[in-house]
Amino acid sequence: MSGFPIVELFGPTLQGEGQDIGMPCYFIRFGGCDFRCGQRDDGTWRSDGWVCDSLHAVLPEEVRLAPKLSVDEIINSLVELTPGPDWVVFSGGNPLLHELGDLVEALHDNHYKVAVETQGTIWKEWLNDVDLVTVSPKPPSTFQKYGAGTIDTFMKRLNGPRVVVKVVIWDEDDIKWAEWFRDWVPGVPFYLSVCNDWHKPDGSDELLGRLKWIHETIVARGAKLGDVPILPQLHVLLWGNSRGR
Repeated sequence: MSGFPIVELFGPTLQGEGQDIGMPCYFIRFGGCDFRCGQRDDGTWRSDGWVCDSLHAVLPEEVRLAPKLSVDEIINSLVELTPGPDWVVFSGGNPLLHELGDLVEALHDNHYKVAVETQGTIWKEWLNDVDLVTVSPKPPSTFQKYGAGTIDTFMKRLNGPRVVVKVVIWDEDDIKWAEWFRDWVPGVPFYLSVCNDWHKPDGSDELLGRLKWIHETIVARGAKLGDVPILPQLHVLLWGNSRGR
């Protein structure tokens, strides 16, 4: 079997987003994505802020440069890192483009727990064998569209791992969309994440300002999202927009 395109493999670091923010972990970033967040239907990209904070894992010309690693090579690369965390996070791009069942099994055999981050557009059976799935549906600011029933089908097929939802917020339209989406997934732990403008080397001041703005906007809109945690991107606050952190 050919290897997987591994754009980044690093750690120990801290989980920067979602329910397990602050958790020590390793990251495996797989190349390839079925979305182009920030790209309009006519092929142009938005220029007023973020598009995707991991374009190096999305753009085909970048992904082609990624080394292709086998399951054994990935395990060996993790073992060579500084020991400590129990968690390995699959990110991307969209890791669900790849058949990772053998890797999940190998990680469990080596006493790791596996978390997956995905937008919920592609289903693979191996997903029910992991320990945590963070579904991060893309709001209107990304210009991406879901097919009818896509996320509904995806969510209903999750019957093994712990599942949480995280919506990244850029503007008030995203907040309105998050209000709707939360009603659609009752009972699922729900989080908002502050969108980071990755073009800026630091970004921490703007990130905190946007966190305040999201909170104030939600308060002004009423109680619809009044009990939902709003999380910064912890890794940006600590290390800016550097890769491998």
